[in-house]
Amino acid sequence: MDELLRKRFNVACLFAKKLAGELTEEESRKLEEWLQESPRHRKEFEKLQEELSNDKTTLKLQQEGVRMVENRWQQFKLQLIRRRRYRVLSRMRYAAIFLLPVLTALYFLVFWQPKETLQEPVNPISPGTQKVCLVLDDGRQVVLDSSVQINVQTAPGIQVEIDNNILVYTSENSKPLPSEKYNTLIIPRGGEYALQLSDGSRVWLNAETTLKYPVTFAGAERKVELKGEAYFEVAKDSRHPFIVSVDGIDVQVLGTSFNVSAYEGEKVITTLVEGKVLVKSEKEKITLTPDRQATWDGNSLVVEKVNARNYALWREGVFFFEDMPLEDILDALARWYDVHIFFQNPELKDMHFSMEIRRYENIGAILRRMAQTNRVKFDIKNRTINVYE
Repeated sequence: MDELLRKRFNVACLFAKKLAGELTEEESRKLEEWLQESPRHRKEFEKLQEELSNDKTTLKLQQEGVRMVENRWQQFKLQLIRRRRYRVLSRMRYAAIFLLPVLTALYFLVFWQPKETLQEPVNPISPGTQKVCLVLDDGRQVVLDSSVQINVQTAPGIQVEIDNNILVYTSENSKPLPSEKYNTLIIPRGGEYALQLSDGSRVWLNAETTLKYPVTFAGAERKVELKGEAYFEVAKDSRHPFIVSVDGIDVQVLGTSFNVSAYEGEKVITTLVEGKVLVKSEKEKITLTPDRQATWDGNSLVVEKVNARNYALWREGVFFFEDMPLEDILDALARWYDVHIFFQNPELKDMHFSMEIRRYENIGAILRRMAQTNRVKFDIKNRTINVYE
């Protein structure tokens, strides 16, 4: 069981003990920490309490999952009997039965293997690779991939080459250019790339991302423009703040590690891993500390506590989705695998899933894991994924 599913299982157990009035002081503290992590966590728990009070069933349970959880219940009941704690049996059983949907979903994601296989196209859909188009200041375009090696001069004294699959800018002299010259990296769908700027800062660019940057920094600040998603490790320079300009806001740092997601039509999400950043719009500004995330919806900034590392795992070859709408999950997969998504029922878009999966897996394996919950089905035709019930 991977880290995410183990966490969800543990939280489900805390839910059950809370509803039965059997939480220890330490367990109560852990549950409260989880509730404080995100507004959606508290909303999930409140919804659980409401549905319990109304005696509702949230999901249609599958026979295999029911058997698994009932076996766990029988084992737990025997432990309670040995401890002569008869008074909690009925309450704990009621809470455990209510949590069957949660535990059953975990069962299907971890243990159960379907008899039917997903129908996939004859030509397998491959995950993304290292590919990018470099647009030079004079308009020249250089298409790069893992097999291309370049060594060009983009401006006097500025050398560009590929070193260990990273596009590296180095300055051969300390004198700034009379005016800033800009290059642009365009990462297509199904691509990724890494860049080292002339100041030593490193940037990892996700699929369908564009970054515009000066070949060397001049003036009082170091400013780049981003569309899409990138992870930054900024070289420290207290005299020249580093600024990432994205759709309506600026993210300003002195030296830090953070992730920015700013895809067209989506909210701008800044997640701080290390250091400190200042997120500014025309109306407000917020300072982030590690494990804090700022979301800009075009009108206001909202901050919440998160595990920041999870939002940068894509750089390490991992997809991490926690309680995320199916539409957002499939949008991320579509960018990475360069496929199209079609929902036969638009209501399926708001179905939530939690997954931690390798980014270089066959897309069919990823879709199977979601289909194993028996809540949604997929069919792949050419490069289109049809989503249905």
